[in-house]
Amino acid sequence: MEATQRRQSPADTGCSHEKRFVLELEFVQSLASPGYLQWLSQNRYFENSAFLSYLDYLQYWKQPKYSKFLVR
Repeated sequence: MEATQRRQSPADTGCSHEKRFVLELEFVQSLASPGYLQWLSQNRYFENSAFLSYLDYLQYWKQPKYSKFLVR
């Protein structure tokens, strides 16, 4: 199943699709920061299966229709 089809409804998350899009965009862009990646590693986030599943879900940002929103 495509990652975008797994998205939950606003009723499930308490967050509109637009707000969730912005939050996920900001999070994905934060992953470009070596300092943030170091902090995640030091706090063992990369050992957390739920966090790793979330990172897997965020792979949809590789698709051109989403990646065009990423700022370098």
